[in-house]
Amino acid sequence: MNNIITPQEVVNIAFPANSNMKEESINEFVIHATEIKYLRPALGEELYSKLSIYPELCEELKPALAFFVKCELIPSLSLSMSNGGIAIANPQYMSAATDKQRTLLYESELSKAHTLLEEVLVNIAQSGKYPEYRVSTIPRRKSYGGIIL
Repeated sequence: MNNIITPQEVVNIAFPANSNMKEESINEFVIHATEIKYLRPALGEELYSKLSIYPELCEELKPALAFFVKCELIPSLSLSMSNGGIAIANPQYMSAATDKQRTLLYESELSKAHTLLEEVLVNIAQSGKYPEYRVSTIPRRKSYGGIIL
């Protein structure tokens, strides 16, 4: 599995410098699933399958992908799962965020990711360097304050 981005790059791009997020907390399969979920529909199957021959495009996609990965991590970072069940993660000296706060963070980060991806898609369409690209007919879901537009 060759992902476009490494866990360390996700940390460097999408998490604040003062956070204690460790790359070990980001599973390679989460990154892979996120690529499939967000990039494949946006790029189209043909271009997505040939990304390895376009390293410059992969670099352009990294910021958007990092924020999409962060969004996918928010639920698992908020909860702790063990044989005893599921609990709210509450590290010492911190208090857990409320559901509303987690939702606001998720929506904010998702908005950044979509904005960054849209910019790449506009550049792809205008450049003409990627003959495999077909303008996506899949409508992009946008959500503001819990309302899906």
